[in-house]
Amino acid sequence: MHANQRQSNIELLRLLAIVGIIILHYNNADMGGGFRYVTSGSLNEGILLFLESIAICGVNLFIMISGFFLARTNQRSVGKAIVLLIQVCIFSLVHYVVLVATGREVFSIKGVIGYLIPQNWFVTLYIVLYLISPLLNRAFRNLKSWKVLAGLIFLFSFVPTVLDLVFRITGREFSSLMTLGTNGSGRGYTIVGFVLCYIIGAALNWMRLEKISTWAIWLILLADVILIFLWSRWDQNTAFSYCNPLVVLEAAAFMALFLRMNMGVNRFINLVSESTFSIFLIHLYAVSYLRIEQFVQKPWYVMVLHLLLSCLGIVVFSFVADRIYRLLTNWMTKRLSRVWTYTI
Repeated sequence: MHANQRQSNIELLRLLAIVGIIILHYNNADMGGGFRYVTSGSLNEGILLFLESIAICGVNLFIMISGFFLARTNQRSVGKAIVLLIQVCIFSLVHYVVLVATGREVFSIKGVIGYLIPQNWFVTLYIVLYLISPLLNRAFRNLKSWKVLAGLIFLFSFVPTVLDLVFRITGREFSSLMTLGTNGSGRGYTIVGFVLCYIIGAALNWMRLEKISTWAIWLILLADVILIFLWSRWDQNTAFSYCNPLVVLEAAAFMALFLRMNMGVNRFINLVSESTFSIFLIHLYAVSYLRIEQFVQKPWYVMVLHLLLSCLGIVVFSFVADRIYRLLTNWMTKRLSRVWTYTI
């Protein structure tokens, strides 16, 4: 494979990860509303929980993929981080225009300013991770040890999850023992969680995965999904936490499977994968227009069809929007991407 050609197996995994995140926000009670409006105890709820159990590792997957590739170089560009923030602002402002045009918002200067401020926790933490990643690379370059990796997973995944479970069962907090912060695990929405997944992704460069059979990885992945699903029937908050060891393991298992694939270079997959960031931004707005509250009450096959078509529609729409955005901003992106580069 030519050096400048992206691995289509990983690009496909990146696309599947973004579809998984769309499913998460389809279900999210405060976004798409799936879990809010579905009938408790129904078959539909069970299906949504099972799909959530598969999709919950989407964010961790993105970070692991980044760690896998960024660990190979220590050159970074502040300009590239600025490009991401600009895109967040532009897409946010376009959404505000749509809200005003459809009567869902009243135009105001305060509203424009509010939508121009880049407010996206994932993007913020990702940029921080991107900028400090050369330091992580240097710190862990000589720590190619399963013991070190296991220790980090224990401290920043196992311990906070166990303490969250203790609080769930007893109602007592043990904040002085928490390794992620005094307010619990934060469900993994922390830079520490991102760093952990980055290191795991970087470690996949030196792990001897060929010693593990593909069937073994599939069995681990299947058992993992089933355990997360059963756990979610008892408590969704801890089961669907990004720092849950099972969620971290699920992402690593998907990575291991797709790294074994030999797809060559598939231009279509690589082309669509270029739109991943736009898909991520647009789907955050799109899920509120899908009338999810109606479809989760319909027969299970109608709901599943609606969910699949929603994912497909968002990907197609975002791909078209991304191509238009690239056409209009390519000149800016190229110039900014070369601004303030550094190597550590």
